[in-house]
Amino acid sequence: METLGNLGALPVGSSAIIPLSLGPKVQTTVYDVPVVDYRVKAVLTNTMATGAYRGVEGRRRIPHGALMEKAAREMRLDP
Repeated sequence: METLGNLGALPVGSSAIIPLSLGPKVQTTVYDVPVVDYRVKAVLTNTMATGAYRGVEGRRRIPHGALMEKAAREMRLDP
């Protein structure tokens, strides 16, 4: 798997950590993949830097997983 991490024009805070360290850990999602070849490259561009921040996501009344379960029930699908 090859990933190109856009760090923006000026990396700040966790902007480099997400594509270079955390991104590869979640690429296989919920599947148990015994071997993965990761190639991650970070590049500086003329875009705005990005990074993780705390916001309303952590305070939602219903977590994303629960929303998916609810949607599956409403559509009569196996979640």
